[in-house]
Amino acid sequence: MFSIRYRHLPWLILPALFLLTGCLRLEKPYPQKSAYRLEAIPATTTQQPLSNRVLQIGKFDSAPAYRSKGFIYRTGEQTWQSDYYHEFFTPPTAMLTEQCRRWLQQTGLFGQINQGGYPLASDLLQGRIVALHGDYRPGRAPMAVLELQLTLINESRTPAHTDLNRLYRRSLPLVDREPATLVKAWNEALADILREFEAQLRLDQNSLTQKQDPAQ
Repeated sequence: MFSIRYRHLPWLILPALFLLTGCLRLEKPYPQKSAYRLEAIPATTTQQPLSNRVLQIGKFDSAPAYRSKGFIYRTGEQTWQSDYYHEFFTPPTAMLTEQCRRWLQQTGLFGQINQGGYPLASDLLQGRIVALHGDYRPGRAPMAVLELQLTLINESRTPAHTDLNRLYRRSLPLVDREPATLVKAWNEALADILREFEAQLRLDQNSLTQKQDPAQ
């Protein structure tokens, strides 16, 4: 009886194995999410501060489309797409605020950069992300787009005076549409914008020094 009962068992197991194998093949692997960071490093670093002014950097603002961490692509004249699987490590506003702080700290244009409200700041820097996306519109070469509004307010004057308020825009060509290529271009655009911003600050600082000391 034992041999009769179990000799048909392989014929019962095989269909079950085929069914299980078929189910496993239907499962599709999902792509993993990847996180990236923006980084801009100045070419030179000043060891000694060139000024005794204290700068306060407010957290950057952003246009609504760029407040999330997911990459944004422009796919048409009126169409946009958010990438769930490729994103910034932290929100872009926080990341660009930190990169701007690090850049200015290494240039020595300010004696101190205030992070906690003390000492009292003589200048306030505000920033806004106007554009941060990959431009993949049909019929055009792919581009990395970064646009920043930077505003420097002199708070040591009464009333406070806006010394600098400019919109900086960079559109860099991409050799492909890989996310890593896009991030590299964004980093180049950010460094270029901060170099131009730094140069403008140096001009304004030299102009202010000459006004204070006519003998120079």
